[in-house]
Amino acid sequence: ILEGLVFLHQNRIVHRNLSLENVLLTKQGAVKLSEYGVYYITDYGADVSFPIGLPRYLPPEVLCLGPVTVEDDTGHCLQPVSGPKADVWSFGIILLELILGRELWSGLSVREMLMKTIELIKTEMSPVDYLSQDPAVSKKLKGVSKEMLDVLRLCLSVTSSKRAQSEELIQHPLFNKMRETAVKFSDDHLSQRSMQEVYYLWRLAGGDLDTVLRKAGMSRTRTPVNLLP
Repeated sequence: ILEGLVFLHQNRIVHRNLSLENVLLTKQGAVKLSEYGVYYITDYGADVSFPIGLPRYLPPEVLCLGPVTVEDDTGHCLQPVSGPKADVWSFGIILLELILGRELWSGLSVREMLMKTIELIKTEMSPVDYLSQDPAVSKKLKGVSKEMLDVLRLCLSVTSSKRAQSEELIQHPLFNKMRETAVKFSDDHLSQRSMQEVYYLWRLAGGDLDTVLRKAGMSRTRTPVNLLP
């Protein structure tokens, strides 16, 4: 997930819709991020009547802005555009949910989630310490490494300026250890696909079998009159 975010951020793309629902796994176990273009094609949420992103994954600075406001004349979004650190918060929530084995604040309404976020902003405690007041959360966090707790704190900072960048986060010792034990996937993606898939992709790219066969002298064109029985 983090490698995908680094790639997006290096290409000046903010996902802003990151959630467990948008993290996909291939049959080979490779992680794919989906719906990372929704934020942009909707003019940062101005063109749709629904919020971009699930509330429990959105950072405090996004939730505090409230509903998207648009300019009357142009219809463009008037609110500040989210930066890449919004994705880092969402990534931290995903990590926390994976540790807990359940959704954060499951069963709460959107209003109740917003109230929880306001409490996070008001408290002087770090979000990780605040959430650890829940005995069930505290029990789970006691079973993780110091490196994992450090990553959670770097992600879940209420103040976005104190939040780590994805490029900084991926250099953390926790992920260095993971990379050492990770199974490497081949960069030759086409060789892992069936002939039907390769042919389909080739056609999508503009490939034409008749043209190739004619150039190779393996197919001869005939006038329509000669094709009649």
